[in-house]
Amino acid sequence: MVRRGSRLVAHGRNAAPTIVVTAALLLGFQSIRVFATHTFWVLGETSSREVLALVTLGGFATAVLAWPLVRSVGLGQARAWSLRMLAGGATIGQISTAPWVDLGAGLAGLVGLGWFIALLLPALGSPARIGLALALLIDIVVRVSFITVDAPFAHEPAAAAIVAVAVAIVALGPRWAATWPAGLPTLQNAWPLIGLGPGLAIFMLLSGNFGQINIALGDHPGPNAILTAAFTSLGLLGAWVVSSAPRTETRLALTTSGLLLLVGFVLWDTHTLAAGYGALIVAAALPVVLAGIIPDPGLAKRALASAMCVTVGLILFVALLFVFYSFYGPDWVLRFAVAAVLATLLIARVVRASTEAPGMMGGIRSLPVPLAGSLLILIPAIVVNTSAAIPSGDATAPPGELTVITYNIRQGFGTEGRFDLEAVARTLEDHPTDVVALQEVGRGWVISGAVDTLTWLSQRLDLPYTYGGNATDLWGNAVLSRLPLRSINHHFNEPGRIPRGVLEVEIDGGDRTYTILNTHLDHETDGDLTRERQVDAILNVWDGRSHTAVVGDLNALPNERPIQHLLAEGFKDPDVGGPPTFPHNQVHQLASPQHRDSYTPAGDRIDYVLHTPDMVAAEVRRPFTGASDHEPVWVRLVSETTASR
Repeated sequence: MVRRGSRLVAHGRNAAPTIVVTAALLLGFQSIRVFATHTFWVLGETSSREVLALVTLGGFATAVLAWPLVRSVGLGQARAWSLRMLAGGATIGQISTAPWVDLGAGLAGLVGLGWFIALLLPALGSPARIGLALALLIDIVVRVSFITVDAPFAHEPAAAAIVAVAVAIVALGPRWAATWPAGLPTLQNAWPLIGLGPGLAIFMLLSGNFGQINIALGDHPGPNAILTAAFTSLGLLGAWVVSSAPRTETRLALTTSGLLLLVGFVLWDTHTLAAGYGALIVAAALPVVLAGIIPDPGLAKRALASAMCVTVGLILFVALLFVFYSFYGPDWVLRFAVAAVLATLLIARVVRASTEAPGMMGGIRSLPVPLAGSLLILIPAIVVNTSAAIPSGDATAPPGELTVITYNIRQGFGTEGRFDLEAVARTLEDHPTDVVALQEVGRGWVISGAVDTLTWLSQRLDLPYTYGGNATDLWGNAVLSRLPLRSINHHFNEPGRIPRGVLEVEIDGGDRTYTILNTHLDHETDGDLTRERQVDAILNVWDGRSHTAVVGDLNALPNERPIQHLLAEGFKDPDVGGPPTFPHNQVHQLASPQHRDSYTPAGDRIDYVLHTPDMVAAEVRRPFTGASDHEPVWVRLVSETTASR
């Protein structure tokens, strides 16, 4: 029987490896988002889908290089190099201002992550299990603290400080890692590592995805963020039990967590009001299940088995994400991921060996240690999200007047391919309006930094919002306004095209009701007929109501049939003859006075605020920014009766 004092000594010896594992995995999760995001935004717009798939698969497949690395420099030095790659990639990415450099930094971190999981994680046992659960919790708390923005994408000094601390911890690890005595598992014991890939997919797409959780639980971002972090902290407690308890207690924890993962996912998959609670249950169960998947240390000094298993798992991870985004969120992707994780846990029967006699109280008695730690970790999330004021929607507009801005924000990625929601917010602040209509609003896409763009903008601008998802719930159109509003989202039925729709919003202006139809039409070069059908759908939604504006990225020139159709129905274009709105790099010279007289406008005018004839455009502004590849259009609309006074 191990005495309590011995238990504390053992936990003390495990503290350093646990801290290094936590910091390394935290940097690894960040590297995944940096690499995926910049691969899409740097290469995606100039490469075919096939090239994009090869690049992403190649990046994640670099884990297999851990085997020849071990043969070349030895297991100890290879482990040290995995930590150096993680620390170096994060450091370069933090100081870089060039998207191509960010892409390379993300790739370096990704390579280091694959090597770390293959060469060191299976050799650590309990520190690896606890460190993985702790990394999942801290990753969520970090993003919650910056309103869903991951540290590499955040501008706050505190975000850079968090990365610096993690880098410092990981940078101190190579000497320790090079002398770690435990070996790697054989193939018989290593193959459960495959399940880590689908498990990370569940985390990125569901339990750690704030856009998904905010939509499922209802848009109450502050409480939702705290709940997500709190439920994940329960997973840390479960992982502690799996890592420090006797066999009986461990079996009970793993069985219960596996069942909870299944139940939570089934609830989420119903797409009902229970879906949000299902996502929280998954958040609590996943860290325990993943801790159970990590095998015990072995005697093998060859890395072939673990490198191959980790590579297969990471390829599954990126394949699931690629299919999910390429085909706009098919439900079977997450079903497959959950089934793969549960099958791995069930068939492998990964139960940690224990020197203690079987019992039911050993691990439970040690729970105050992780409980106190998780409460401390939750403090930033609680402080940030309880102190944030909830935007109110009880303002009124001037009688007979409404200001509107439409802006395709490209999910927050500016013309240089860097994520900068602050630039979007400043553009909107510089041109205040009653109604902000946005297109290309991402809510948790890993290829866009996993940021819930709408939640961030709502809290940054102190504006309530309504949302209409199109490509699953994670990408669509949104309207922000302090005026009271109600909305219905309508989808266009266009098989084989990117899912799109029109967000119908009724605005209570005090003296009258305004209707805003915010849309983003098909963008394909062969999409003329598609856009015409989409305009027909918009007109059916409009149904002849007064004081209506059709706004958004219509992907059609003023002389093309979709716009002409709207004009024929009586809508007015207040910006006739105005400059183009897309792409920014062809219109930015108009913002420079020395170029205006000699500059011939290039690009296309495809963003509009079109209004019914019972309103008059009293003012039109065309802000010039680099916060997106589109330019916004700002219009002050006045009721015709008010204008004639």
